Amino acid sequence: MPTPVKAYKTYDEQVDLLASRGMDIGDRDAAIQELQHINYYRLSGYWYAFRRQGTSGREDTFYAGTTFQDVVRLYTFDASLRTATFASLAPIELALRALIGHALGTLHECAHLEPKVLGPRASQGGSYDVRVIGSGTKNSYDSKEHYPMEVDAAAADVSASDFDAVVVPGGFAPDIMRLHPEMIGLVRDMNEAGKLVTGHLPRRMGAGLRRRAQGQERHRLPADQGRRGKRGRHLGR
Repeated sequence: MPTPVKAYKTYDEQVDLLASRGMDIGDRDAAIQELQHINYYRLSGYWYAFRRQGTSGREDTFYAGTTFQDVVRLYTFDASLRTATFASLAPIELALRALIGHALGTLHECAHLEPKVLGPRASQGGSYDVRVIGSGTKNSYDSKEHYPMEVDAAAADVSASDFDAVVVPGGFAPDIMRLHPEMIGLVRDMNEAGKLVTGHLPRRMGAGLRRRAQGQERHRLPADQGRRGKRGRHLGR
């Protein structure tokens, strides 16, 4: 079922809405300026943790003491951390991509699109079971090179208990996924269950996951993940 379209609100109405839900706005003019420069829904991922926890999930109202300034500070810190992290990782990523691309080129000019030239393991995926979970609107998805990927199940028909890890695809997929509540809930349930969540997370999903990870050990996804027979899933749009 399509997500209802939210009604248009002016910046003043957005501030009034946050205040009515218990957020301390502080300097109203400054808050409006931040909303003009950052966007209401971009910040919404950062005030998610400040929303009251109800029996069936997060409520719209905020915990006492929640301030708009704290939300903006969290956003600013995340932006600075992301910039510093990417600046450090970019040279490493580029070097790996260059080396891997050159090695694959010795096998085939389009080896990344031809699993058969990489051997049986590339075609079978090792000993782990990977399932493609879609939004329920399509039965298959094509890559930009039209390589097909069939959907195994819709997000509404599976649960976090069915899997050990989730990989969110890149490109435009995350922005499309966030329009489907079932897919957002699926990723959050996996995270709350302490399971591995990796890939290209859209803001609404990713902000909460980053906050949860503070103070916890981070785990990299190994290239041969699943040798122990783990099941994983890859989410389609």
